[in-house]
Amino acid sequence: MLTIRSIELTEINLPLVHFFETSFGRTYERRIILVRVEDADGAEGWGEITCGEVPGYSDEWTDSAWVTTEKILAPMVVGKDGLVSRIRISYSAPCSDPRYRFPNVLRLEPPLATSTVDDVSETVTLRDRLSGGGRSRQTATVTAHRTLDADGAESWRGTFRTRVVLTRGGKRLDTCELKRVTWSVTPTS
Repeated sequence: MLTIRSIELTEINLPLVHFFETSFGRTYERRIILVRVEDADGAEGWGEITCGEVPGYSDEWTDSAWVTTEKILAPMVVGKDGLVSRIRISYSAPCSDPRYRFPNVLRLEPPLATSTVDDVSETVTLRDRLSGGGRSRQTATVTAHRTLDADGAESWRGTFRTRVVLTRGGKRLDTCELKRVTWSVTPTS
C-alpha cells in the first residue's frame, strides 16, 4: 500500500510567453505552487496547485492554497496509508417489471465527497440517453470504512444503493433499484 513520506511545496514566478489580458489588466507572470510528493520507496511525483494570485474570482488564491496544503492537507496524508482514489462497482439492479434488470458499471473518481485514510463516501446523480429515445437518471451512494485487525491486516466494509429511473418522452417507464447492498472485502497482498 502506498505510504507518503513527504510533501514539499515550492513557489515559483512563471513568466508567460505572451501576456494574458482581461478587463482587470495584463498579466505577464504567474505565481505558481509546485508540489513534490515522495513515497516510502523513494518514488516521486510532481503537481501544480492551480489558483489565482488574489481572492478575486474565487475564495482560493495562492497564499490560502499554500497554508491549506501545508497545515491541513499534507498532515492528513504524510506517513499514512494511501487514500482511496477510485471506486468501481459492477451491478445489476432489478426493475419494477421483474422481467428486466438494469446492468451497469459505476465508476467514481476524485474528488470524492469524503476520502480519508479510513472512510470514503460519495453520492452522485448521473443522466444518460438510452437507445430507442429513452433516458435514465441514476442516483447512487457508496460508503466504506476501513478497519485493521490486531495483526494490522486491513479490511473494508460498506454499503451501496442505487435508484435508476427510466423515462421516454417525459413518461416514467420503470424504476430499477438496489436499496441497501452491504459489502466487505479483505485485500490480498
